[in-house]
Amino acid sequence: MNDKECSHESGVRRAIDDDGLTEDLRQHVSQCASCREVVQVARFMKGAARAMEREPMPDARAMWSRIQLEERRRLAERAQRPVRLAWLFAKCWFACVAGLVLYREWPVIGNFILTMPEYIWIAIAVGAAIYVKGRGLLKGAVETGGDWRE
Repeated sequence: MNDKECSHESGVRRAIDDDGLTEDLRQHVSQCASCREVVQVARFMKGAARAMEREPMPDARAMWSRIQLEERRRLAERAQRPVRLAWLFAKCWFACVAGLVLYREWPVIGNFILTMPEYIWIAIAVGAAIYVKGRGLLKGAVETGGDWRE
């Protein structure tokens, strides 16, 4: 920043506001550092003003609604955390108990499996296939917007 004032500085400012420097003022600006600085600052400020005109300000209500929605989602997630942990604990507990039962009763269970008739194994296989196909149809229906035939 120049501390030195120039007598042409006010004329340069007026000419910049009117969007036109005369040939005499252009010649003066090329020689005077103070006036050159005024021109540079004015051009920068005009460019910044044009950039601000191009970018509309976001709607305050929409932003506030988004912020509130995000806060509610975060609070709901935080409130569900203990429930999720309890559900995970219950699943782990069930798996441990089922594993213990299988371990302790394996001779009986193994003997039962070996003596099951063939038609029961076929029924289990058919049921598993229907289950897998049904899950595929449901997944497809969700992805296609409800049309399960696609």
